[in-house]
Amino acid sequence: MKLFVSTIMRDSARSVKGYASQLKMLKESLAKLEKEPIELVVSAYENDSIDDTVKNFKAADFSFIDKLYFEHEVLFTKRFGSTQELERVRNLANARNKTIEIGMEDIKDCNAFVSIEIDITYNPAEYAQLIVDAKDYDILSGASLYRRDKKLYDKWATRRNEKDQWWDEGHLGVGVQEVYSTYNSFCVYNPKPIVEGVRYGYRRGSTFDCDTAVICRNFREAGYHKISIDFEKRCSQW
Repeated sequence: MKLFVSTIMRDSARSVKGYASQLKMLKESLAKLEKEPIELVVSAYENDSIDDTVKNFKAADFSFIDKLYFEHEVLFTKRFGSTQELERVRNLANARNKTIEIGMEDIKDCNAFVSIEIDITYNPAEYAQLIVDAKDYDILSGASLYRRDKKLYDKWATRRNEKDQWWDEGHLGVGVQEVYSTYNSFCVYNPKPIVEGVRYGYRRGSTFDCDTAVICRNFREAGYHKISIDFEKRCSQW
């Protein structure tokens, strides 16, 4: 099995070690489930960090990765928190798409495309199972929760239907639930539409929208409609 992982980062120096450790365990867990070796390709992109993100990433032990793409740039983009702003989602979409362009030759023959945020904590064995389960879906994620109160973190990207713009933060689903869009910090995509040209975006008609919700809409417009969340697979954010 060939697994392609996409990760973007900025000012993430403290998260690199944990990211590497979890990714190694994810590969090992997936190999046990698939009963075959896993070819792991990682495409990572960084821009405009003012801490030691680049230094730490270059120094990390990624010897378990079969092929690693790492590109970093200074673009002088504004730094945002978790806010709803056009410039922010445009920057995020551009960064995520950069990991695709960098690694496209490997995406063409991979079995799964997975986007993983660098700063999350997750159970590698559980999320390896998510990757296996995602073979029956076009997009499948777990649920990302705030560490402090266990409420859903990725409320803007997670929507029950096309008209929604937000998820009820007090509600968590049970089991696998079909949704209009999702991301939730660890998201498995069918690579075929990505190879066909589907990308992250930031537009919703005449206004802007969450970059990870836009790719779900773009999947649907390309004919890929099977999008769900497995609420039993949970990661922690912030």
